[in-house]
Amino acid sequence: MEGFGKRLKEERERLGLSQAKFAEACGVGKTAQYTYEKGARQPDFSYLDAAEKLGVDTEYVMRGTKKGSDWLYARAYKRVLDSMETFLELEKDRLENIAMLAGKCDETLNASVPLNSYGYYNMAVLDWLRTSKKPESCIDLDLFTNTLTELEAAIAKTGQTLAPEKKASATVLLYRAFKACGKIDEKMIEDAISLAT
Repeated sequence: MEGFGKRLKEERERLGLSQAKFAEACGVGKTAQYTYEKGARQPDFSYLDAAEKLGVDTEYVMRGTKKGSDWLYARAYKRVLDSMETFLELEKDRLENIAMLAGKCDETLNASVPLNSYGYYNMAVLDWLRTSKKPESCIDLDLFTNTLTELEAAIAKTGQTLAPEKKASATVLLYRAFKACGKIDEKMIEDAISLAT
């Protein structure tokens, strides 16, 4: 318990906070903070959660083991994924299930196996991304609109018709190509119409 208190004090000082400021930020009084740092008492989960949000390495405080860069990267990736979930309005709670599925993949397959060989894991990720209520956040809407407009104009010019699903597929494929090359290419549109009819 004494080691816990020493490590807690070390983390507080590393953050440059007084006992009073740290205690206040963690939702306790200065006396409680003092007893924690002396090793006379251990705090509850809400205190540790608040301390972690301040930047405390709670793994180190509790067990004496530094989290290291792997933990920092994992936490950063989690924040990025949480942001994607919010910005794209993806279905909630799927991320945790996908993470568990990825963990199972790592347990059963060699870590050197390329990620694209994890078929059912990849399908779970794609299914999650399809739940987005804001897919337009990921695309250049002007380029997509111009691609569709140019495709429809070219179809009308040839006097041909395309089934809606073929027109949708052609638009998506052309959009990807135009996004990569940075411009709309009329020859590509003509070739796409020829292939689709």
